[in-house]
Amino acid sequence: MENFTIANNTGEFVNRITDADIVITITTTVLSIIGSIWLIFVNSRKWIRNGHLKETRKLLIYLTISDFFIAIGNFSGAVRYIKSDDSNSFKVLKCNSERDVGCIIQSFITTLGSLWSFFWTTVIAFHLLVTYEEAMKVPEKLKKVQEKRVDAYSEYACFIIMSIAAGTNVLGSDLSVGSGAWCWISACLSPNQRTFWMTFTGKGWEILMYLLCCLFYSWLKIRKMEIQKRNDKVLKLQKLTPLTDPRYRNNTNVDGEEPPDIKHNSNENMKYLYIWLIEICLRIPGTIRYIMAAHKRHTGYSSAYDSVDVYFLHFQSFGDSAQAFCTWVVFCGPKLKRMVTSRVCRHHRKGEEKRMLIVQKY
Repeated sequence: MENFTIANNTGEFVNRITDADIVITITTTVLSIIGSIWLIFVNSRKWIRNGHLKETRKLLIYLTISDFFIAIGNFSGAVRYIKSDDSNSFKVLKCNSERDVGCIIQSFITTLGSLWSFFWTTVIAFHLLVTYEEAMKVPEKLKKVQEKRVDAYSEYACFIIMSIAAGTNVLGSDLSVGSGAWCWISACLSPNQRTFWMTFTGKGWEILMYLLCCLFYSWLKIRKMEIQKRNDKVLKLQKLTPLTDPRYRNNTNVDGEEPPDIKHNSNENMKYLYIWLIEICLRIPGTIRYIMAAHKRHTGYSSAYDSVDVYFLHFQSFGDSAQAFCTWVVFCGPKLKRMVTSRVCRHHRKGEEKRMLIVQKY
């Protein structure tokens, strides 16, 4: 491994993490851990009670487990950073050769969880598209086999990637260049190696997830618009044609809308669309930092880099750690709000009834 020198411009990363970043990371990871446990418990209980669970809900459990790993990793990374000497100028400039086993394990957990999260988010988008396409329907038995294969590929591919990274000793403290107060790719690698491994173990798959999910959801939206347009056209023809005409009978419902069951599933599937949009919003600051750092690393151009990077670091400290919490808000927040509102209204109604009884007595 190559040692750092002043010429590598790494001294600027000393003390980049602030107390605010530590507080943000720990707070959001705790919320994500609680939210992920809640989601896993609720959906698993429903799975055990009913004996089955919709495929999208199963995928949601897998995604939540991935985000749980991220939260655990980031939390342990933040705690480690408080006790470590990553901000020590000697370690930064001389690239301490001692292997930090705790840092490597934390990097493996966090990065594996991130890869799983990217893969499962993409699988959910693809699953929604396939299930909506009538032309792509297959027998139920074959469909289950295909789903198991996709699940296995997603799990094993991430394990293979991380096994390669761990076997080549590239995991370690990156001195918060591309990450927050947690470990990722060792800062002791050469510039080309760091860029490659950051891309191969995370950011490359993340950017691919952005593009594929955008493609899948755009395709899904276009297909829904085409079906709605076709239904509207048939509805107009029905108004001009006797209902007994077999050419237009049963082509659509009376209102020219999707059947109720499909419409219900479409409304529920919107929540999964929010997962993708939320993940982009949460993780884009880290992606921007990765691109900025790679550009500076290979070109030496650093105009306004420090002042911009430190702000994106604050957002990344929150975004990379808050995925499970935001997923909990999307899927459990509305139900919890209804429960609280119902109890408050019931309590208020009982209070009003008691007051009315008192008034009637006197």
